[in-house]
Amino acid sequence: VSVGGFTDYHLDSGGKNILVALGGKLYVFDRTTAKATQLKTGEGGAIVDPKWSPDGKKVAYVRGYDVYAYDLAAGKE
Repeated sequence: VSVGGFTDYHLDSGGKNILVALGGKLYVFDRTTAKATQLKTGEGGAIVDPKWSPDGKKVAYVRGYDVYAYDLAAGKE
């Protein structure tokens, strides 16, 4: 039996949201509501090294040797 987990997480600048890559997918956990939301990212491999933008409105990450940005308000890459 193999058990997976996350090894790194990132708080947004206000400390309200936590960004976590888990199982090749990207999640934002809202600490005030205790709700986790999976970001609808494209296909093509596991997501690694996610980071918040300075304003907290976007997330950048690497997938398949390319860098992507995810717009949280629009809900898309």
